[in-house]
Amino acid sequence: MKYLGSPRTLASALALVLLCRIIALSGSGASTVSFLKINPDPQSEALGGSVLSLSATPTEIPVNPALSAYIYQTKFAFSNTSLVSDVEHMHGGAALPTEIGHFGIGVTNIGYGTMKGYAVDASEYSIPESNEMAVVLNYSRAFRRSVPVYRDWGAVGANLKFVRSTLVDYSSDAIALDVGGILKVPGAKGLSAALVFSNIGQGPSFVKESNPLPLSTDVGLRYDKPEWKDVFGVVNLKNDSDATAFSVGAGVSPFYPAKVWCGWKESEKAVDSGLRFGMGLNIGYINFSYSYVFYKDFSPVHRIGIDMELGGFSEPKIAYDYYLNYYFHKAKQKYNRGDYLAARRLFSDILSVYPNHEASKDYLERIAFELDKIEQQKMVETDRLLRRAEVALLRDNIILAKKYYTRVLDVDPENQRAREGMDRIDERLGDYSSIEAQRRNRAKLNVLWEDGYTAYEKGDYVTAKEKFQQILILDPENAEVARYLSEVHDQISKVSSLQTEALYQKGVELFDKGDFEEAAKYFGAVSVADPAREDAKHYLAESEKRIAEKERRAASGETEKTAKEKREVESVYYDAFKLFENEDYEKAIRGFTKSRELASKYGLKKYADDSANYITAAKSGAANKYYRFGVENEKKKDEEAAYEFYQKALEFNRSHMEARQAASRLSDDLSQAYYESGMKYYSKGNMRKAREYFKKSLYYKPGKLESLRALERIK
Repeated sequence: MKYLGSPRTLASALALVLLCRIIALSGSGASTVSFLKINPDPQSEALGGSVLSLSATPTEIPVNPALSAYIYQTKFAFSNTSLVSDVEHMHGGAALPTEIGHFGIGVTNIGYGTMKGYAVDASEYSIPESNEMAVVLNYSRAFRRSVPVYRDWGAVGANLKFVRSTLVDYSSDAIALDVGGILKVPGAKGLSAALVFSNIGQGPSFVKESNPLPLSTDVGLRYDKPEWKDVFGVVNLKNDSDATAFSVGAGVSPFYPAKVWCGWKESEKAVDSGLRFGMGLNIGYINFSYSYVFYKDFSPVHRIGIDMELGGFSEPKIAYDYYLNYYFHKAKQKYNRGDYLAARRLFSDILSVYPNHEASKDYLERIAFELDKIEQQKMVETDRLLRRAEVALLRDNIILAKKYYTRVLDVDPENQRAREGMDRIDERLGDYSSIEAQRRNRAKLNVLWEDGYTAYEKGDYVTAKEKFQQILILDPENAEVARYLSEVHDQISKVSSLQTEALYQKGVELFDKGDFEEAAKYFGAVSVADPAREDAKHYLAESEKRIAEKERRAASGETEKTAKEKREVESVYYDAFKLFENEDYEKAIRGFTKSRELASKYGLKKYADDSANYITAAKSGAANKYYRFGVENEKKKDEEAAYEFYQKALEFNRSHMEARQAASRLSDDLSQAYYESGMKYYSKGNMRKAREYFKKSLYYKPGKLESLRALERIK
């Protein structure tokens, strides 16, 4: 075959042949710069070319300029598409969200590679590499509100493209415009629609006449069902200069943070009609995406994308929703594993700060249904846990007792025995839990706690000490662990010389309370450890005698209690009654509680019932007393002291309507006042004082959204 024409002519002709090949692959036959039709976003392409992929990455900006309104963090992204031969399509971009709108920039380039040939004189020549590129400037704006409730109406956006085509020695420039919009369909939860016009403008001119740009119109629909593992579906209709394409697609997140997409595209002239699929993965601040598309008569086309998040969220509300979504996924995972109690705690936490989250409400209803089915089985377990908790509390094992009471309250939040047990624990220790530290280091703290407590139970106090010390490094204010560590220190110091004395004293304490079965265990242990302790042997024999007498009376059916037991109950009962008459209600409650326990133990039902009635009356009297104190302090304009007195009243009587209403009113007023003070310091740049006041605002109203958002902005 002979070489015909000049090298310049041949180079131009071959370059144009290459261009036509790419045009054919793109499904268009009459326009230039058809590389603009190549989709740089793997997720969008895996869904069949959807203009509603919502992949939140800058690679989707050329697909629909309005999509950048849903990128809430500064991001950089890159994607690569390998086409036929050595033809490569690359796109890089960035998105910057601001308060006045979202800005984006992208650079798209397609290289057609080099071609070699031979002239008529058998000399080798090569055609220089040709390429086309476009610089894309993007702006978009979302239409949404935050007050009184969050509402998203959609977004609009536009791209301005500066295009340059270089074909061997020829080059030409063009300017194109994309416009697009997204509408959240009113009254149809989860349904969105989009309309996009792409490549509006005049094409480049290589000779005298300009060539048309690949003008196209896209209409898309999307339906989201986030509670079903983030399932969504899309439908897209594309119409360009000489072809129409229809596509459908769907996506799901089988487990967080992986995503899977698939789609189908149907077009008479497109070589990429048919099946395609893709996947995404989030690792920290980096997101990976990939799509695989079958091409007729060509090798499959692979698209790879990567984007990286830089900085925080542009809007506190977005950050709020982002982390809400993160914890919602965790709660769903626990629900799917059947861990209903843990899932309920997480969903309740979500609703405590985001009360209108319908998906969490739906899951709580499902959990309630599941728990109802197993409630009967739980009743037996609840009784067993209560017995263990009460024994642990009797032995001053506060950590173990709280663990058992908490498990009971997870199943039955209104269980009176468990609530009273928690009150007794609070009286001894106070509320020293460090919630923030547990949130920051929850996984590590849980592991350390399990290891430390297991070692303690086995008597391996050295290992237990090490684990508890590590917990205090992560959570210095965890008073319960500090107390437990102190107990470990005591055990280590006493295990040799003073252990028997401690066991003996505990036995005496139990003997005086009439708990002879438990007392016998302690005296028996002392006798084994120190056979010379005659006092322990004496108490052991006396305990066994009392146990035998009690069993004899039970076996003989004897029901009348001894005069001594009755006098003991009456003494405690009437002492408590005097305290009640003198309006010393707190001490009276403790006295009647003791008389009720003794009466129940000895079978004196009348005194047990009367003590219970007086406990209720004393609690009501204490609630009224503290309510009066609250009213007096409120009259003195000391709202904070008044609020504390109202709260104290509610501790004794949760049904005290006046105290509840007053506490709720002061809660709102004080929370708002501290929020406003915090905003004043925030506007002055004094972040330390602002943070202090916002935290005080949340003390009075933990779910106050404005204070939560303000603290998030400071962070």
